[in-house]
Amino acid sequence: MTTLNKLIYNLRKFIRDSGSDDLKFSDRQLEFIINYVRAKLIRNDINKGNSISDNIKSDLGAVKIKKVDSSESTSIPINRLVLRTERKLPKLIEFSYKDGITYVGGMDKMSPFQFSTKANVNWQQHSKFGKNSKYAYLRDSYMCLSFDTNSKWINIEGVFQDPREVKAFTNPTEPYNADVDPYPISEHMIQPMNELIVSKELNAYFQLREDVVNDASSEIKK
Repeated sequence: MTTLNKLIYNLRKFIRDSGSDDLKFSDRQLEFIINYVRAKLIRNDINKGNSISDNIKSDLGAVKIKKVDSSESTSIPINRLVLRTERKLPKLIEFSYKDGITYVGGMDKMSPFQFSTKANVNWQQHSKFGKNSKYAYLRDSYMCLSFDTNSKWINIEGVFQDPREVKAFTNPTEPYNADVDPYPISEHMIQPMNELIVSKELNAYFQLREDVVNDASSEIKK
């Protein structure tokens, strides 16, 4: 099982083996870079048409929904209700063709809704083949449903940017544990992720730092 702290440890070792200095970076700084580069690798992989591995998905479990006014303005109700999640979802990784939702539907994982955009749902509901379908769409990071249901819960699975946000959503009372909680990444991504971080992300930092030092040393001293 891959955890965040294992990734940070391996990255620090990779940085030192590459002849660079990792002491200038805190664990949280490296965590931010790891999340960013992971998202980039996943986005590139999916945009090439590759399937979405279970290793990079996160399940939000039972997500509560409620009825709210469908107005785009909180101060101007239009007295038409829509079902949506009670809380905003963690930030998703965006693919070229859609947000990284891999499942939205019933708790049985066997009754998916059609995930689409709000604009598409408006005309799909009135089309010959779509009027009887159940649609879900994102609006302001809430998952909304285009139909009515007596259920108070739905299940959502997707590829999210930050595991800490996922943990805060699924278990708000238990802090994210970088030593224990699984980090959603495929094993084959770890090596190219480290290489990309050292060759691109950290190299840019070291270059900027060197330029600042050189500029400072070339100042005219009185």
